[in-house]
Amino acid sequence: MVLDMQVKASEYPGLTLQIKDAGEDNDTQIKQIREFIKQRVDLVIISANESEPVTTAAVEAFRAGIPTIIIDRKIYSEEYTTFIGADNYEIGRAAGLFINSLLKKKKTTIVEVWGREGSSSARDRHNGFSDALIHNDNVILKTVYGQTVFWWTQKPDTATFPAEWANLRYST
Repeated sequence: MVLDMQVKASEYPGLTLQIKDAGEDNDTQIKQIREFIKQRVDLVIISANESEPVTTAAVEAFRAGIPTIIIDRKIYSEEYTTFIGADNYEIGRAAGLFINSLLKKKKTTIVEVWGREGSSSARDRHNGFSDALIHNDNVILKTVYGQTVFWWTQKPDTATFPAEWANLRYST
């Protein structure tokens, strides 16, 4: 996405594109948004690291008269210009319905691994997934929170997982 934005921005002489990466840190992201407000930028695009902590700063930008585009992860407010993102509830629901179609009447335990618990996209996918499974008495849904695997830097074989996962069995 960053490369796409840089390429598109290069087509407009006089346009300055500033990109800041908070490194998955809420406090840093909040500080960066507030820096943009102080600079009185013409537009801010925010992909919230986690919804709740970033909401206040995003609303501050909007209230300062800066068009505020929220992408991928929603905030806990309707005070923004527009949201661009997937219907994560429907994605989770579709996954749950697919799982239901495979299980038939077999008792099954499903372990759902959450990375960033405060992410609206993860929360919405979870809600859709669990709603699709709620009436299936053969499913036991176990959710593991707080284990973030940085998919862009870690390979699955080098990621660390909780010790209680050692005895889990997976089959296709």
